[in-house]
Amino acid sequence: MLKNLSIPTLLVIATLVLASCLGPPPRKETTDDGRKLITFLTMQLRPTFDDFINGLIAEFEAENPDVRILWIDSPAGEYETKLMTSFLANRSPDVINLPSDSMLEYVEKGLLHPMDDHLTEEQIAAYVPGLLYDSGRYDGQLYSVPWYASSAVLFINNAIIEEAGLTPDDVPTMVHELPDFMRIIREETGKFGYFPIYTEAGSMKNFFWTAGVPLLNEARTAAAFNTPRGVEVMRFWTDLYRQGLVPREAVSATHRRPIEMYKTGQLAILETGPQFMGQIENDSPDVYKNTTIAPLLRFPDSEQYLVALFVLAVSSQTVHPHEATQFAAHITNAANQLAFSKQVTILPSTIASLEDPYFTDPDDSFGGQARAISGVQMQKSTVLRPVPNANILFKMLDDVTEAVALGRMEADEALKIAEERWNVILD
Repeated sequence: MLKNLSIPTLLVIATLVLASCLGPPPRKETTDDGRKLITFLTMQLRPTFDDFINGLIAEFEAENPDVRILWIDSPAGEYETKLMTSFLANRSPDVINLPSDSMLEYVEKGLLHPMDDHLTEEQIAAYVPGLLYDSGRYDGQLYSVPWYASSAVLFINNAIIEEAGLTPDDVPTMVHELPDFMRIIREETGKFGYFPIYTEAGSMKNFFWTAGVPLLNEARTAAAFNTPRGVEVMRFWTDLYRQGLVPREAVSATHRRPIEMYKTGQLAILETGPQFMGQIENDSPDVYKNTTIAPLLRFPDSEQYLVALFVLAVSSQTVHPHEATQFAAHITNAANQLAFSKQVTILPSTIASLEDPYFTDPDDSFGGQARAISGVQMQKSTVLRPVPNANILFKMLDDVTEAVALGRMEADEALKIAEERWNVILD
């Protein structure tokens, strides 16, 4: 029977069949007993957090008896492919858990509902401003609220510091202090002081952002990093490589390599997430016992810290935008974010959560120290604003970064070339 159907018809059928297999249940506006039905999609939270999430849902339903929440959880693999399929079939969930770096694609496709009119000023003011703005506000409208985040800290191997004839007070706190420190570590121990990553998914973008150098103009139509400050930042980091202060493999290594070097006692300072402390304790007990934790390095004139963030957004296909937005606000309110932080090693995105004694007055364990440091950093945190055609543009940035590190061109020339290439793609 199918052989008599046209190709466009077959494609429609295929899309709908795929949606029925992978997507959420068919959209219903109300339950059988007349309550408003809100579907809630999360990424890989079941079954670990069943009790916690179900508890939050029960609280909201008790406060809003005319609303019923249907929770759907999906594995991370092909999560966004399945989500896009549900949009195609007009069956998208009402409230959606997304990584912040995916937001731009959904906003530009018109798939998300603005939230401003459904939130009070008090609700909006509860979130860390940099996270709220950079993750969710586009063209003057708010399309998501921040939920849980992860942030890096510094692990410091004090045995290497002592071997180099230094003291803990000599460990850098500012970026510009790195070169002298790295030179001493290299000359006195043969080891490395710090291991920046140069070409993993446009790594230079992170150095730009934390130094206050924007990647794009406000309209997202042109590159904005080719400035004297941008040149200074690229020159600083690539000079470390040219001077032999960084492992030669750094121009091709991923973030896993510095962790391996730290575990084997070859790296004095490791920048990574606190969740790796358990791995270091298990694999390298001697390194672990000599490790202390410190805040991230920063520029003196730019104190902002990049975090990885997940948000909650509301579908443009919802028939209950107010209830959906209020449910997103409920899941991400200060009390519930604090409670979630106590369940798993994540960081909340609300000011009141970060000001709780759980973060401001923790115990002396490594986990407690990491919470205290991360809590302070989160107050000044931001996320990288999504970039259109990111894979293509970041590969271009990686290519010129490698060329500068290897001495094939200078930083000013490289950024001019990268700017021109980015603008062709962005136009």
